[in-house]
Amino acid sequence: MTLRSRWASRIERFPQDGPGQLLDRLILAILVGVPLLILPGVSFHFDITPKVIVLLCGTGVAVLFWRGYGPGLEAALTGSMVRWFVALIGTQALSLVVSTVFSTQTPLSFAGTNWRRLGLVPHLGLLMFTLVLLGWLVADRHRYVLLLRAVSVAGGLTAVYGIAQYFGIDPLLPASAYGAPMGGSSIVRPPGTLGHAGYFATYLLYALFLAGALVRSDSSRWWRVIGVVAVALCAIAIVLTGTRSALLGLAVGGVVLLLWYRSRPRWRALSITAATAIAAVVFYVSP
Repeated sequence: MTLRSRWASRIERFPQDGPGQLLDRLILAILVGVPLLILPGVSFHFDITPKVIVLLCGTGVAVLFWRGYGPGLEAALTGSMVRWFVALIGTQALSLVVSTVFSTQTPLSFAGTNWRRLGLVPHLGLLMFTLVLLGWLVADRHRYVLLLRAVSVAGGLTAVYGIAQYFGIDPLLPASAYGAPMGGSSIVRPPGTLGHAGYFATYLLYALFLAGALVRSDSSRWWRVIGVVAVALCAIAIVLTGTRSALLGLAVGGVVLLLWYRSRPRWRALSITAATAIAAVVFYVSP
């Protein structure tokens, strides 16, 4: 019996009822809310604190819906790779606890700083969400599509906001917060809703490839169109952030996909690539 069939035989005994549907909405809200939510004027650390609250509160509630993710987690643990993955998560959690206990600044290590706040509590919350997400996905294969849709929508919306920031349109934040003077002009690196151009570009990189997976896998034509739009928006926003590591990741990821699917470039694709390169050069040398 294959691993997939063992998972299916175990999960079929657990119907997808009310708790499962509530967990669906909760996880999708976390996947969309964490990257999108900023509250300028409400909190001084408006780009971090709301995200931490959504992650920790959402995960704390999600853990209670064992029937929505527990059977999937139990079924997944029958595979050796998943057991290694869970063991690594446990090892990381233990390492964080030990580091906090022996820290010279235990309160700071426990809660994290006000600005980035990746201390013990937020870190453990993130690891717990990873386990819940794992069980949630394995319990129902259709949830993979839900995840791809949620990330594509969130990525596309954050990309739109970042692109607007680059061109001076920002109803929430002052442009001076992410512009650096250079001679008679300024260098603009939009942070989007992630607080920093580097973080923003890194998130967009993941969102772009997941949106690409949506284009290849979703049965709905409209969602495939949304995936294509999200890929284009994320790519444009990554370029505008000026983050070289993200651009390198985008290039390497594209090459890996070409090799993985053994795709041969078509004239249409080559034409689009050439036009995009020319437009990028024109944009680069423009005022």
